[in-house]
Order: sequence, then C-alpha cells, then structure tokens
Amino acid sequence: METAKGRKREHWGFDDPAKAEGIEEEEWTFFQLVRDEISDKLKCFANCNYKK
Repeated sequence: METAKGRKREHWGFDDPAKAEGIEEEEWTFFQLVRDEISDKLKCFANCNYKK
C-alpha cells in the first residue's frame, strides 16, 4: 500500500495477547511470545533499513 509522497506502508499482524486463554501461567507465556515476535520484527526492520 502506498501512502503520501510514495512512502510504503506495511502491516504486521500479531496475535492479540489479550485474547489468551488458560491458566495465568499459560496466558503469561503467550504474552511473552507475542512480545518476542514484535521485538524480533522491529530488530529486523531496523537492520534492513540501516543497510540501505
């Protein structure tokens, strides 16, 4: 999708940790998983953009 001035917009879909189900420990594990996925995606994004 193109935005103003030719900038590219990307959508990164992640699971919603607020919808986690199970005992508290399972919910916390799911929150951590999503947190780590977001962190990994941001690190990759930053590294790819700095190499240009």
